[in-house]
Amino acid sequence: MLGHRYWMPSAFAILALLALLVVPAVVDKRLAKVRTQLVAANDAARVPVNDLEATFAGELLARNSALPPGDIPAFATKAKRDAENAQLRAAVYKFGSPAIAYYTDLNDRLDAWDRSTHDGTARSTQQGLELLASAERLDSLLTTMSTSRRIEVLRLERIDVISAAILAPIALIAIVIIMWGSSERFASRGWPSRSGKR
Repeated sequence: MLGHRYWMPSAFAILALLALLVVPAVVDKRLAKVRTQLVAANDAARVPVNDLEATFAGELLARNSALPPGDIPAFATKAKRDAENAQLRAAVYKFGSPAIAYYTDLNDRLDAWDRSTHDGTARSTQQGLELLASAERLDSLLTTMSTSRRIEVLRLERIDVISAAILAPIALIAIVIIMWGSSERFASRGWPSRSGKR
């Protein structure tokens, strides 16, 4: 007999049903956010940084080939690089301090490159190589962040499945407890049960 604790089965049932509703919703919301960040890391930032590397490498090749300015392909121009850099800047600032620090280093090297004479000396060559290395470090960081978020997505998907597997039986148990508690209250008050017995 439950006595004065008659409310406990109902409270348990309500908590179980709330958990069944709230936990999957919270996990799904987090999952959607991480998936969005994963797509952003892959599409919005990694693509521009790879394009910028390719454009800068094209600039170096065009410069070393001594092409007249009018013959330099559009994909190997400073204007193209500046456009990609602007796109990269907008994307990177969404990812917080580590990505911003790596981007700032790359951007500072681009500014220094534009101010230099590009005279073909060993120092100029080293400057270009260090710029490409800086872009590669940023790309590696974004790859690491992307991998981390992929792992987070898998972890949340597992939680989603496990929570459903755990909460569904709990909800069924809660329903059984409610029915049992109702029968107990009926019996304690002398009311007929569902079977018709007193």
